[in-house]
Amino acid sequence: HATMEPMNCTASVGEGHCTLWVGVQTLEFVRYTVANLLGLEPGNVTLNLTFLGGGFGRRGADDFVIHAVLASRAVGWPCATK
Repeated sequence: HATMEPMNCTASVGEGHCTLWVGVQTLEFVRYTVANLLGLEPGNVTLNLTFLGGGFGRRGADDFVIHAVLASRAVGWPCATK
């Protein structure tokens, strides 16, 4: 399950909403995971899907998304993980 590119996500957490720029295979799973993590309604999580390159199953996990979301919430501005 090795990807051909770095696992990356940019998250911007604001008051009552979260915006993500990420390439994942499980959009709704990520939306509900982030909504639960932040105490938001799923409709308040916006996903901007980027190209996957080669996901090969690894892009089905959400750990790299959670890292970006937690970092953005902590510092108060958009953060990216690689």
